[in-house]
Amino acid sequence: MRPRLAPAATSRFTLEALNREAASPTKKCPTPSTHRVEDLPSETLPFLLETSRYSSGNPFPYIAWQLFRRGLLPAGRAPGVCDWVHKHITFVNFWRPFKSAFDVYNDPHGVCRDFSHLAVAFCRV
Repeated sequence: MRPRLAPAATSRFTLEALNREAASPTKKCPTPSTHRVEDLPSETLPFLLETSRYSSGNPFPYIAWQLFRRGLLPAGRAPGVCDWVHKHITFVNFWRPFKSAFDVYNDPHGVCRDFSHLAVAFCRV
């Protein structure tokens, strides 16, 4: 069967969708754990670097220390960061291709990728 082609002219496509999401964030790991850097597989090490295209590390050590220093053991750091991001960042249906984690922190609106970049930036410190 041959694919159907649109006639030669200006075509307009629209899509309408409804996204149903859970009322609460993803379940947390009941027993988070930490590992020494030297025990990690070598392929994971690039993900621990302070900077990447969207997660510049420069201002984050100070900000992360101010936000997460109280009561978070190393094993609880990532869940605490994720909770903070979910509470303080608003999902919007609009994205900027070069919005960094620091941009998201200062303008707390973004798409899924922006949530992830901010959480990763906080966890890297």
